[in-house]
Amino acid sequence: MAIFSLMACFTATYAWFAAQRKADNGADAFKVEGYSEKLKQITFHEMVSKSVGNTYAESTFRFNKEATGKIEYNPNTKQYTKTGNTNIALDNYDALEHEQPLLLIIELSDEYGSNSNDGVVIAASTQSDDQVFIGERVIDEDNEQSPAYSLDDPDHVLDVIDGKTYYGFSNAVGFYANSYTEDSFDDAFSSTSTYNLTNLNNRKSFVNINNYDDSSTFTNHISPIISATGGIKYVTIVIDYYADAIEYIYSTFLGNTTLEDDYEGWLYFLCDWSLEVY
Repeated sequence: MAIFSLMACFTATYAWFAAQRKADNGADAFKVEGYSEKLKQITFHEMVSKSVGNTYAESTFRFNKEATGKIEYNPNTKQYTKTGNTNIALDNYDALEHEQPLLLIIELSDEYGSNSNDGVVIAASTQSDDQVFIGERVIDEDNEQSPAYSLDDPDHVLDVIDGKTYYGFSNAVGFYANSYTEDSFDDAFSSTSTYNLTNLNNRKSFVNINNYDDSSTFTNHISPIISATGGIKYVTIVIDYYADAIEYIYSTFLGNTTLEDDYEGWLYFLCDWSLEVY
């Protein structure tokens, strides 16, 4: 089974008490590990404008058709060639403007999934099966919700860089994937000056927040984000903040002295997941 992992190294910050609550996000280079003969190339596209609706699914995001960077696979050498800038990152998260997506377009070497023996799956996994949702809550002896984990517990800290404590970005990321045949991709985007994506109602994430009973669940593996159903040549993956998860984390630690005093209301996240195609 051919698998490759697309590793993104993000950081994100978010200030609970700031007048303009923000998350600031930067990225190191994407890298591909292993190889897959099903992969032709991955291109990276920045958002140029958006029309925000009442929900994420009702919003439209427009991405530059000119890629900022590209990773291309050579099946003969089984090597990847990187061109341009693959360090693009999410823009700052703001409490009043959550949507700050970036777009990855995965082009496959053929149209896969046209028969049962010729499929393709895209999944996501955390780097460790021990990763947990830092915002998880438990019921205490007073029948009140309290944090299940301590912010300064080293078992749940991903790294400490320049004195800043980082948690896994699996706590706060959402993926929105769509698949296309070669014809349907052309039909969807050939007549537009930008890649216009809307009706993104298929969020996949490591964290799921249940707003009805104020609970959360966490999984270390998302499989599939997308899978072949009748033929796939292109896959678009929009990566964005999962706003409900960010709000949930801060609600969990509201009044927490580590967050308010030691971190001055800021949390930092570093990427701890990979995308896999097989």
